[in-house]
Amino acid sequence: MRVHGGNVLEYGGDFLDFSSNLNLFFPKWVLENAWREVSLSRVMLHPSVYPHRLETVLEELLGLEGCVVVLPGSVYGIHLLVQFVKPGRVVIPVPTFNEYERVARVSGVEVFFHELREEQGFKLCLGELASELEEGDLVFVCNPNNPTGGVFGSDEVKGLIRWAKYKEAVVVFDEAFIDFTELCGASELVRENSHVFVLRSFTKFFCVPGLRVGYLLAERGKAEKLRELVPSWSVPVYAEEMLVRLLRFGVNREVIKRQIAGERLFLNRSLSGLGFEVFPSAVNFLFVKTPRNVKASQLKKGLLERKILVRDFPEYEFLGDRFIRVSVRKRFDNKRLVEAVKEVLR
Repeated sequence: MRVHGGNVLEYGGDFLDFSSNLNLFFPKWVLENAWREVSLSRVMLHPSVYPHRLETVLEELLGLEGCVVVLPGSVYGIHLLVQFVKPGRVVIPVPTFNEYERVARVSGVEVFFHELREEQGFKLCLGELASELEEGDLVFVCNPNNPTGGVFGSDEVKGLIRWAKYKEAVVVFDEAFIDFTELCGASELVRENSHVFVLRSFTKFFCVPGLRVGYLLAERGKAEKLRELVPSWSVPVYAEEMLVRLLRFGVNREVIKRQIAGERLFLNRSLSGLGFEVFPSAVNFLFVKTPRNVKASQLKKGLLERKILVRDFPEYEFLGDRFIRVSVRKRFDNKRLVEAVKEVLR
């Protein structure tokens, strides 16, 4: 069973969705203008065999010529890398994005979980993770981590890369949420490290989940090989053209991040005041522990009755049905969530 947030359509669509981590602060008029500029006739055209135009724009923005591979969604990159690396094990710090596990299992690869500890705020400890790596491992590090919102700093990223090289392991940094932070991530480090890959997404920050386009960063030789494995015609013309326009538009990201930070603080204080434990987050969602004697599944059910959807974590038994994730939305919606939570608790 695939358990994810954002599955509003499965409930009929008429819900206030706090389960998906989309950037509702991205200017809607920018999206509307970009969409209007994409002609309907583009749907009637064959896409490019490979989206070189979008790749070129990304290379220019990132300063990484030859290191970019455009993908039909960043999740496809997880499949691609498991097949490409052919690891002995897939190592996954949990809780995290559960597609790493699912892809490893359907690919017949052994999965090793490195459990993050609540008493450490679910922060990833480099030393503990490094000590568990073995030759031939493929380790996925979601940075910032989904669902906890925690980040892995620059020194820790470099340290893990060194340890992975020493252990003859491969490391993948999933940076789907890095645009919400001040982190530089591991993008520059792929140039000289052929055992390092970076996955990135357009879905979250640009709020375009329906386009299904992402990209991968790798050392030039590895990128060239991976590029040949991407299915032909896999990125529609309208998706490529819209993303090129969005990337070149130059939205003020600092303003967006300040808006999110303000609403994140509001939600943090409001939920903490109701007895929830809210873990530190650098992004547009919060990882929250329910008050004593309140099960996350029961809270979710009560909120569903009030047409509000949050994310719980039945796939991680060690969390004990006590954790939910809520996205950071605009003030009106956030107030509605807080009032609904009060009603359920009563």
